[in-house]
Amino acid sequence: MLKKTTKHFASKQFSIFYFLAKNGNRYIKAIAYNTSGNSSFSTITVNVQNLAATILSGAVISRSAVRLNWNAVAGATGYKIWRNGFVLAVGNLLGYVIGGLPNGTHNFKVSAYSKSKQSNYSNLVPLTLTTSGSSLVVNPPSKPTGFGTEDAGETTIGLVWIPSTNDINVLGYEIRMATDAAFTKNVEDIPISNSKQDSFTVIDLLPATTYYFKIRARDNANWSDYSLAANDTATTAMSALLSNEPHSSENY
Repeated sequence: MLKKTTKHFASKQFSIFYFLAKNGNRYIKAIAYNTSGNSSFSTITVNVQNLAATILSGAVISRSAVRLNWNAVAGATGYKIWRNGFVLAVGNLLGYVIGGLPNGTHNFKVSAYSKSKQSNYSNLVPLTLTTSGSSLVVNPPSKPTGFGTEDAGETTIGLVWIPSTNDINVLGYEIRMATDAAFTKNVEDIPISNSKQDSFTVIDLLPATTYYFKIRARDNANWSDYSLAANDTATTAMSALLSNEPHSSENY
């Protein structure tokens, strides 16, 4: 990408050219000119504003899928996976499973970026897929624990849990809600995209109605098992006034 700006100084003008290379380096050169003509270009200067490169590792996990993991880069807000000329932005994750790949050798590398900077490529990791390849076990996220309710209101119930972990990256959660313990009546699934979230308030509930909840975690390849279920009752307006204590929850 090339940007040009013009600066005016008395009877002279300067044209300054900015070059932004793919690796994040910024190259600057300038010429001066007046009514008599242009000067020669100045010496090119380099302003390096790169992020550090990450270290990539990978493994074949099935006949058509690979798992990639990389180290965190200070200052990075996201990462891109590069494969044989294709690029996939995966946000601020430190691992990813790519499926649906054809047989053959796939060369992977990762770069980090922020709003104004980017890194050089990581080390290159070649992974070869064959029809005779065996499948490795990819662990799903751990089941969320400590799941319970708190602070029930007239039309709201708060939920809390301990975040899940796994060997790739948790991408988010799904809360299942129903009005019976078997989760067959008025079932609704609530997606949560924040992997670090550990609480959620369900709104627009019916007063004096008991609701049942359970939660599971997901990565980009698997779902965890559901947590133990918890239930609570949206209070009536009168009971909310009479009690300042949070409504208790019960696990099943």
